[in-house]
Amino acid sequence: MTSPSLQRDAVYGLLGHRIRRAIVVTARAQDVPTPLSEMTSAVANAIAEQTQTATPDGPMRLSRLEVQLHHTHLPKLEMAGVLTYDADAQLVTEFDADELELLSQASDTLEAEFGGATAAE
Repeated sequence: MTSPSLQRDAVYGLLGHRIRRAIVVTARAQDVPTPLSEMTSAVANAIAEQTQTATPDGPMRLSRLEVQLHHTHLPKLEMAGVLTYDADAQLVTEFDADELELLSQASDTLEAEFGGATAAE
């Protein structure tokens, strides 16, 4: 999976939603292939940590999150060349380490500047 380095606007667009930021945070700890259900649990836990909610299935139910990952967030990250998602098998089959690192650094910078809040949420 090779793609040109992400442009600044694309980075901001990808990090403009907390779910995609949570995917970036959790992706480096995931083995591939990663089933959608595992990715959903990891992302839910990351969001619960970020928002300090008691449980990952509180306000955002896991089934709803799984649908959002499958139909919106994983395909968007795939189009940007950050990962490869097999929608039919519901598996993330590859992560691009360089693109993940770029997004992770940008996410950390935005978090430090804005405290994690963005207008897109």
